[in-house]
Formats: sequence, C-alpha cells, structure tokens
Amino acid sequence: RVTASHSAAVAVYAGDLAERIGLPARTVWRVRLGGLLHDIGKVAVPTAVLCKAGPLDEREWALIREHPVVGETILRETPGAIGVLATVRYHHERPDGRGYPDGLPAAAIPHEASIVAVADAYSAMTHARPYRAALSPDEAIAELELAAGDALDAELVGTFCDLLRIETESYRRAQGQRFAYAS
Repeated sequence: RVTASHSAAVAVYAGDLAERIGLPARTVWRVRLGGLLHDIGKVAVPTAVLCKAGPLDEREWALIREHPVVGETILRETPGAIGVLATVRYHHERPDGRGYPDGLPAAAIPHEASIVAVADAYSAMTHARPYRAALSPDEAIAELELAAGDALDAELVGTFCDLLRIETESYRRAQGQRFAYAS
C-alpha cells in the first residue's frame, strides 16, 4: 500500500512538473506513466528488505540498486510501456555521476528520468518509512534544495519547489482525489 500511494504521488508530481516546464501533452502523459511505474522493479526485492527498520547491509543495498534494471526488464515486454523504459531504468541516476544503476553523467541522464527523480525524492521524503518518520513538506523542500546540482537536476528542483510553495497543503502532502489509487 505504501508503494502504491508513493507511486501515485510520483506520477502526479512528475506530470505536474513536466507541465510546468512546458513539455508537450504526450510527453507529460509519458512522464506520469513513468512516475507511476518507476518502482515496479521492487517486486523483485524481498519484503524484508523493503520494510527493514534499520540500515541496509551491502547485500541488501545491492538488491535495491537492481530495481531499476528489473523494472526495465519487466516493462520491455509490455508494449504500452516502451516509452518509459529509460525513465524507469535511470530514475536513480544523479547529475554528479554517483547514481545507479549505470553511474551516468548529468548530460547522459534522460530528461524524463530527471523529472521523475525529483518527484520521487520529494514523495519518498514526505512518506513515512519503517526506518524514519516522514518529513514535513517544508523540510522536504529544504532537502531537495540541498540536493540540487549533485543528486538532482538543479533547474528541475527549483521549478518543483516553486510549484510546491504555491500549492495547497493537501497537494504538498499528496492528499486528495488526484493522489488516489485503485486499492
């Protein structure tokens, strides 16, 4: 249930960010789909790892770092998802080259993956996890701004934070009909 609500939030936030930067409607739709499916590869990660309350060991981190590749592999067989393969694979790449699974430099990271990465980071920070409480929207915005340029695309972070600052508290907390998912 946590993964479903997180994925729904990422889809909304990523699509809204894509709209805000002026991408065409077809691209916005693809970004929303990429946001919805970005973590599908976590089906291959044991629940004990996903729900672990303490720090992950190196073997557990290796499993987590594989989820983008697993997701790409799963979606490669789904004709309607072909357009989001790169987004799913590269949503954990970082402009500083320290991301995974491939350690791409900033210029090689697909723009749609960078959009989903910003939305994913914010949603992850504002959702409680077994190992930490949720951050408030303001705390998460501050963390995004700290990550701008190194872990996340600085321009996208700036635009997304501007969007969050003018939105309602419900939006900032991923609450309401737009964030609903089929249960």
